[in-house]
Amino acid sequence: MEKTVKINCKGLDVSGEIIFRTAADIVVMITEPYYGLKSGMHIPWWSRPISNFTSEHGYETAQWLLKNLYILGLAIETNAATLKKEYLDYVIAKNQLLPLKEKHKERKMYLRKEFKKSAFNQAYYQTERKKISVGIFEIDCEINKLFEKHFMRFFENHTCVSTIENVVDYISKL
Repeated sequence: MEKTVKINCKGLDVSGEIIFRTAADIVVMITEPYYGLKSGMHIPWWSRPISNFTSEHGYETAQWLLKNLYILGLAIETNAATLKKEYLDYVIAKNQLLPLKEKHKERKMYLRKEFKKSAFNQAYYQTERKKISVGIFEIDCEINKLFEKHFMRFFENHTCVSTIENVVDYISKL
């Protein structure tokens, strides 16, 4: 299977690499002109008899992902100055949430340790774990809202399925 993907987008040669490929999943990273942005797709098990990423469909999907990564990179390049400022504001706001998330994780580890010592029963342990999981989920939702607040207006018409972490990491290196 080919690992290199090349397309021409608006007269510009765009290159990428398929960094992960199975029947069910594919991940592409752009290498030229915007190195490092990644995107992927998944085919659920019930659709794989019809289509999978090890076939020609996989290469066509890789080309589509590469095109959308190029568009994402272009949007980042076009708005680089503003994105740098938004990145700093995003990091400040996110860093205010991270200590609370860390406290939840510490509490979860403490509960596990105490439960193994038989300090409390299964029902209490599960109830407390659920509260912690909900707390972590709510913090992650707040972080996603911060991403939307600071960055999504730059990518409103963009169809790329890149992760928040990948986009923020890329912006941090501008």
